[in-house]
Amino acid sequence: MNLSGTKLGFLSNSERALKILNRDWSNHPLGAPEEWPQSLCTAISMCLYAPTSQLIFWGDECFQFYNDHYNGPAAIGEPFRDPVQLPLIRQVMQSGEPVIAGTRHYSPIHIENGKPGGVLCTITQSTGNIYQQQLLRDIIKQASDPIFILTGDEMALTIANEALYKLWGIDSTSLGKPLPEIFPGTNGLEIAAMFEDVYRNNRIVKGHEKAFVVKNAEENLQTSYFSFICLPFVDIDGTITGVTVIANDVTAQVTAKKLLTESERLFSALVRATSTLVYRMSPDWIVMRQLEGKGFLEDAGNPIPNWIEHYIPEEQHESVWAKIREAIQQKSVFEMEHQVILADGNVGWTFTRAIPVLDEAGEIFEWFGAASDITYRINTEKELQLVKDESDQTKRLLQAVSNSTPDLVYVFNLNYEFTYANKALLDMWGLTREESIGKRLLEIGYEPWHAEMHEREIDEVVVTKKSIRGDVSLLMQFLLPSNYVCYHLIVPS
Repeated sequence: MNLSGTKLGFLSNSERALKILNRDWSNHPLGAPEEWPQSLCTAISMCLYAPTSQLIFWGDECFQFYNDHYNGPAAIGEPFRDPVQLPLIRQVMQSGEPVIAGTRHYSPIHIENGKPGGVLCTITQSTGNIYQQQLLRDIIKQASDPIFILTGDEMALTIANEALYKLWGIDSTSLGKPLPEIFPGTNGLEIAAMFEDVYRNNRIVKGHEKAFVVKNAEENLQTSYFSFICLPFVDIDGTITGVTVIANDVTAQVTAKKLLTESERLFSALVRATSTLVYRMSPDWIVMRQLEGKGFLEDAGNPIPNWIEHYIPEEQHESVWAKIREAIQQKSVFEMEHQVILADGNVGWTFTRAIPVLDEAGEIFEWFGAASDITYRINTEKELQLVKDESDQTKRLLQAVSNSTPDLVYVFNLNYEFTYANKALLDMWGLTREESIGKRLLEIGYEPWHAEMHEREIDEVVVTKKSIRGDVSLLMQFLLPSNYVCYHLIVPS
């Protein structure tokens, strides 16, 4: 737009001038710029082209105008409401005399009737002041926690760091925007109202684990939790111009607390519902958080850091820790049978199984486990093994005796199959043990009449459960060198 040669020719070649032109003045008390008094146009022209930061407060409502050098809180054409500076501006308007407050110089702007119609504020900054402001920005920028400064009546985001950008899912283009615009909806209005209270009333407000809905990097709204301190931002000249907020994202801690609360609730429910011993462990198994022993083990109502020494015999420590480390590394189920120190001080056995509880990030939050008393089973198995060992020893003894006798010793099953034959009998048959065991009489080489006789005898022993004696000649059957009469005894077993 070419405004040269017109009354609005001064509104060019300036960012703030363009803001004046682009603003909708149709319903504004000042009216359109073409209708403004020459005194206002001249003052704005001088302000826009001044080499230092300047503001104009015009009329009884103190409508604001400022140049490109000014970076503080303001909104072109809006009434000025700063509770500290406003009395000074009123004083200049009424007295027509300039006022100096720190780095701000307030001078009257006389209109056509010779009376003050507005106030020109010139802000002077020393090299030291500029250095301090830059130092403040650098400190905020390098901070790992979100820190930001809001200024002016609109609570515009003036200074912020990368931690805040990442947290809110925004970038530097949000600088200068009012907070409700960054946080649309009721949530943004509530936050802005809280910060404005600090700004207006010179208060310090602290928040602990307060929930806010913010945008994440994917532009999705999510609930996050913050602990923060909010305090007035005091300009170099001592004027309160905004709010400084130092925040700490405690979403992870709050989530962990919720998980812990839910875990405790489930744990209590399980304790009531089952007779099985249940327990909870820290992610690294260093601390036993809780254990309900159910009379099997001693209860642990409070966290126990040395639980393994308290509950596990020393000789089992290494093997138990090895299984624990494996489960932690693989984030898998921990499962093991091991010895434990019982509630009465004796040593027993348990089968224990624990599952990892993961947080939203997929990391182990804690372990939830159950254990059962298998002491009776282990002791029974040991007794059975002892009996088996004794039986095997007896069997080996009987086998040694039967193999050393010249008598024929053999055992049938109910299908008339040989399950044992001693050495003398195997030698008579001319067969090995592998060739004879599991074979019936006919398969070994017995004549049919002989096989049928023994099968009848076996049936009779099964029915009567009594022994049978007899004799038979084996000369022709096994080609013995002389007539061989075998006296036999068949007994039940």
